[in-house]
Amino acid sequence: MPRFSPLIALFAMACAPQSAELVDGKMTGFLSSTTSFTLIKGNFDPDDFTSDLDATWNIDCRELEEDAEILSLENPLDVCGGNQWPPANEVWLDLGAYKAFQMPLDTWRGEAIILSEGDLQIGFHQRMPGGEDFRFIFSVDPKFQPKQCNANGEPENRDGDWIAGWSTEIDRLADDPDSPPFLANAANQSRGGKLFFLNSFSFQWDPDADSDTSRPVWTLPEEWRAGYSLGTFVEEDLHIRNNRMADPALHILFEADIGGGIPRDSIYYAQCENGDGIEDCRAWRDVRDETREVAVDVRDQLRLVSPDTAPLEFMPIAHDNGWRKHDAKASGLDGWGELAYSWVMFTPDSELERGGNAHGYFSLVFDGDDSQSRFFVQGEFDVPRIKREKWGGRDLRTEKLEEAGVTLCQ
Repeated sequence: MPRFSPLIALFAMACAPQSAELVDGKMTGFLSSTTSFTLIKGNFDPDDFTSDLDATWNIDCRELEEDAEILSLENPLDVCGGNQWPPANEVWLDLGAYKAFQMPLDTWRGEAIILSEGDLQIGFHQRMPGGEDFRFIFSVDPKFQPKQCNANGEPENRDGDWIAGWSTEIDRLADDPDSPPFLANAANQSRGGKLFFLNSFSFQWDPDADSDTSRPVWTLPEEWRAGYSLGTFVEEDLHIRNNRMADPALHILFEADIGGGIPRDSIYYAQCENGDGIEDCRAWRDVRDETREVAVDVRDQLRLVSPDTAPLEFMPIAHDNGWRKHDAKASGLDGWGELAYSWVMFTPDSELERGGNAHGYFSLVFDGDDSQSRFFVQGEFDVPRIKREKWGGRDLRTEKLEEAGVTLCQ
């Protein structure tokens, strides 16, 4: 994690005054009945805290041949079978059984600081029923903008302004009837603001590889990574679900070391002819429409596995990268569609610098590092004044480059 620091910085501030407030928030969790360390150790079980949680329910569509009466979860939600199961994109739901819950977030601590590397990091602590803790952070680079060298050896923006390009989605999402309530409200309140995709450690597949079973993985380079998030829920370490450049189900199976290759027609990529503008490329329009359709499908599948009393209203942001200059090559993000599961929106009055302020919205999808547990966390935050990190180490990389008179162009 070369750019974005882990939890240490914010959670070392236990005695310092709070500098970030969670205005409103909600979490929906799916604890794996077989792999959740939280359940195995008995440190938190939704069934034990029904009076403290908005809603609890079970998901169990397993066909158990032995000990079914012992292993099956009681009163599972009636979602199994039929044409709607298994879910085509959220296939993790069919890999086990889950104890699910939904609760409002009422955090007891929040912090926001500018780290020594220049990243803005915001984090919150939520006390869970029974005294356990859920903590999470998200970080963005306020000055994020990939660079490249021009003909004179001087740095210039690569592919234009990335944040401005991503932020074109805000108005579309605000006016899109498919947007769930939280997403529509966040976009409406953030018009004229900035949208950051938390895309660190996202990856693509080479669409020109000869074999569906051996497509090389292209990890986004460091200078393309705008933000990151991670957390810990009681006993389970969590990481964000990164951007999807192909069918979400294939990403999930690949990351779980299940399944084989990636068929070309499952990759959200359009190759246009040399000289064709991206606006005139029919294949690109197909990619754009397909990613938006998949986003709606994900919304519907997650709504299916939550009760009417506690609906899971979530949809990833489908982005087509159509604002980028197209060069008819697979490398880069031009011509690619992607689904952003984790993001942060800042309202236009935010000043993302030391002494400034920040107001906005976040949507985070966490997958367990060592379990099949999943968490969907959304909220609105306010930072009246952004503080500077006082105890962090010096940014030696920047210092040495400045001493040597070196300016990076990428």
